Amino acid sequence: MTHWIENIADELAKRDVEEHVIASGTSISGSIHIGNSCDIFIANGIGKKLREKGKKAKTIWIADDHDPLRKVPYPLPEDYDKYLGMPYSTIPCPDGCCANFVEHFEKPLLSVIDDYGIEMEAKSGFEMYQSGVYNDYIRTAFENVERIKEIFNEYRREP
Repeated sequence: MTHWIENIADELAKRDVEEHVIASGTSISGSIHIGNSCDIFIANGIGKKLREKGKKAKTIWIADDHDPLRKVPYPLPEDYDKYLGMPYSTIPCPDGCCANFVEHFEKPLLSVIDDYGIEMEAKSGFEMYQSGVYNDYIRTAFENVERIKEIFNEYRREP
């Protein structure tokens, strides 16, 4: 029996594409831990397996760094509640050691990625939106709202 990551890589390897881009992402809502970083490990495993199969593949990690702060994460002081609803990228660093909230919580993850053999390119979701990378995809989504709803409704209890 093969591992499910290998099964996914086998399916992707059948596609006629110049390069596979395996993307994962994490909301930068506080400390990045094993529970909210498992997508990184999965994406990395799939990318590595594709490369082992002789396919061109890169793995990217997108920091969801412009999501709004929904609750004050531990161990931040309660007075951080004044930032509720504000994008992470606009919130100051809690310790004054980094440029902002995002860098403060990204830095520990990014500093150990190489130690664990993770091969990925880190990107800012906010910068990707600003640069227009997503424009064609957003346009396509708007043009296909009804079909997208149908697909979502196949996999959820209530439409």
